[in-house]
Amino acid sequence: MKVVELICAPVRTGFYFDDHKAIKAGAEPDGFNYRGTPQTKGFSRVRQPGEGVSVMLRLANGALAHGDCAAVQYSGVDGRDELFLAADAMAVINRVVKPWVEGRNLTTFRELAQEADQLVDEATGRRLHTAIRYGLTQTLLDAVAQAGQKTMVEVVAAEYGLTPVAEAIPILAQSGDERYLNAEKMIMKAVDALPHGLFNNVETKLGQRGEKLLAYAQWLKQRIEELKPSPNYQPTIHLDLYGTLGHALKEDPDAIVTYLRQLEEIVA
Repeated sequence: MKVVELICAPVRTGFYFDDHKAIKAGAEPDGFNYRGTPQTKGFSRVRQPGEGVSVMLRLANGALAHGDCAAVQYSGVDGRDELFLAADAMAVINRVVKPWVEGRNLTTFRELAQEADQLVDEATGRRLHTAIRYGLTQTLLDAVAQAGQKTMVEVVAAEYGLTPVAEAIPILAQSGDERYLNAEKMIMKAVDALPHGLFNNVETKLGQRGEKLLAYAQWLKQRIEELKPSPNYQPTIHLDLYGTLGHALKEDPDAIVTYLRQLEEIVA
């Protein structure tokens, strides 16, 4: 099956891009927004709507394969690729990916994905942004599946020697800053792992000695007991601290371990 055309379009993502450096440095919440000056390259404000790119491949049989290029909330920090902006990404896709994929025959997903992952933008001398590779390989998987009249699961299983399992996969839900109300919603729906919690600031969320997080953990345990939909409901507690604990405890390994033991005892 041959690829006839690549089409891409800008989209909004499900959440927002946040400037992690600015938030850790004390950018003040303003409702759902943040006040302050961005500190990470590419940001026009501390919190801004997330951007993505839909990549579509029109196949010779008329089918349309689809995938979404999307990045993470905290882009541009901690070794991650720069902020993903749709206009910039579409220019790269049209310049690099379009001539590579249009007119070629679909082989296997594995072969195409490996080749796509090594594409280089000659303008920068670097591999493509991780968000582009993420969305492009989604599209290639969908294309191979449609060409072979299979599901994407069947393609991956066959090419990687895996056996599909007909069981629910545990899913982590993320509360965002509404860590109380949204945690209750998760408990009532028996979410497998919760609540993430977005503890990304020492002073306002973790506490200078971690006391705010301990209080939250105690509350969470109590609400699980009060709201659990069945007696055997025991979710995994996942708390994302973004390095704030190390900052609060002066990067002292012994103090961090002692604190984590205390936290574990609270939620056990």
